[in-house]
Amino acid sequence: MKKRYTLWFQAVSACLLLGGLLGAQGTRGTITGTVHDSSGAVVPGAQIVLLEKATGVETKSVTSEAGVYRAPYLPPGTYKVSAELKGFKTAIRDNVQVLVTQTVNLDFT
Repeated sequence: MKKRYTLWFQAVSACLLLGGLLGAQGTRGTITGTVHDSSGAVVPGAQIVLLEKATGVETKSVTSEAGVYRAPYLPPGTYKVSAELKGFKTAIRDNVQVLVTQTVNLDFT
């Protein structure tokens, strides 16, 4: 009897855990893009700041050697996104909408 109870408990626990993990995957969005300079060359090391306007929460990312950045797991909302690097003018995009499970491509020059 005790073995049956243990197996039942493990099965229920596994179902609850998997259900929670699967449900969490569909509640966020992503902003990704590439930063170029005015000549079209990629800009590595640029700091990307993503400000969720309703909550004031900031998320930061940095461009790779290929000038690419990615900010995953963002809560849905409206963002102000800036790209900055010493020696360059800061580029800003305002009112960027991120929806559930959406990937927004946002390039900067």
